[in-house]
Amino acid sequence: MTLCITYSLDSYRANALSDSLLTTTSKAQRAAFLPSNERIVHQNPYGVKVQIISQPEALYSERFDVLCSVAGNVSLGLQSLLYVDGFLRGTSCLWYDHIKNLIEEKVYQFWDSAGDQHLNICFAMNDHKGRIRFFELKADDNRFSFDEVAEENEILISVIGDDCVEVKKKILTRINAYCYKMELEEAIHVASVEVLKEIVEDPSSIFVGGNIQGALLNHHHAEYLVVKRGDSFTFRSADLEYYEKLTYPILDLSEERFKITGETERYPWRDFSTH
Repeated sequence: MTLCITYSLDSYRANALSDSLLTTTSKAQRAAFLPSNERIVHQNPYGVKVQIISQPEALYSERFDVLCSVAGNVSLGLQSLLYVDGFLRGTSCLWYDHIKNLIEEKVYQFWDSAGDQHLNICFAMNDHKGRIRFFELKADDNRFSFDEVAEENEILISVIGDDCVEVKKKILTRINAYCYKMELEEAIHVASVEVLKEIVEDPSSIFVGGNIQGALLNHHHAEYLVVKRGDSFTFRSADLEYYEKLTYPILDLSEERFKITGETERYPWRDFSTH
């Protein structure tokens, strides 16, 4: 019960965004005409749904970060990511394929022993040539899949969570329209942020809300985003009073094209494919 949007800006960079609303439901008796026997028992806007996991020394002693966004059972998803993060930090992984396969193996191990097996996670990472790759994990009581997300007309985007198919269609439609007045990279960013912002702020949205949170990935290095909205600042769903002391990049929702400022500059990733 959430909405996560991950999108590639170019061959080397990606952003992951999510809402922050946490919802707890329980089974209840229902009238025959109602579509569900679930009822909401609690909601709060402080959920953390974007997480960075790291392999501290990979690819010639360079850090290898993986950008993750969690839908489905958020608590279970975050626990599985923390488990994978702990494993990677104590393991010597030298190459992209090794890290990707270990992530799939360890999340499966966690899922296979869990009571509630509903997982939905998007993983964004750079391969050994620095190219952005997305993988979607979808799991329930009967199946477990870990599949790469394919580009659609040179656009790489993953949407997981509530009404994900319709939300993705809406974003792609806006990207197509915005390309007439801005570069593709900017059109992807503006459309993705705009659609998520509209759903988060929609009072009729039952399971998506709270604040927008996010992180970015740039040449194997990931950073969390501070999100600015008017005069208020949030970081991973938490309200900030002293944001000036943070060195994280800022996503400005008050600015027309949702610019991100303060991003750490990265040199183009070295190509080790010939080694």
